[in-house]
Amino acid sequence: MLALLRKKIVPIGWLICMHILLLFPHQGMPKEDIRLFPHFDKVVHFGFYFLIVFTWCFYLFVNGEYSPRQKRNWGIFITVLAILDGIAVEFLQRSDFIQRDFDWFDALADGIGAICALVAVLLVSPHLPAQKKPL
Repeated sequence: MLALLRKKIVPIGWLICMHILLLFPHQGMPKEDIRLFPHFDKVVHFGFYFLIVFTWCFYLFVNGEYSPRQKRNWGIFITVLAILDGIAVEFLQRSDFIQRDFDWFDALADGIGAICALVAVLLVSPHLPAQKKPL
């Protein structure tokens, strides 16, 4: 599993899949409601953005030779980008083409997921062996 997370295709692939799922037009979605419990979609948003930040940070941290300060700075940069992306996706969802609901709480769940991923990867990465190869 660790070897798979070291590949660039994982964060790139997840980024593409996540945006396809989040920006899929309302007309093409199934009519049945797939909610397991109230606000299930917030858990989905949290998970999407947790995974995107975790996979990008993990890829950078284990494949590069960064100091703890550089890791923190790159992690913060990636997290901020993810939070801004979450807000942008919400605005795109309410467009005439996509016609999905705009919800600030979805953007909040995105941001919380991104921040939790940063904390998780910063806690885990010091215990992982870094590959000594340039990016």
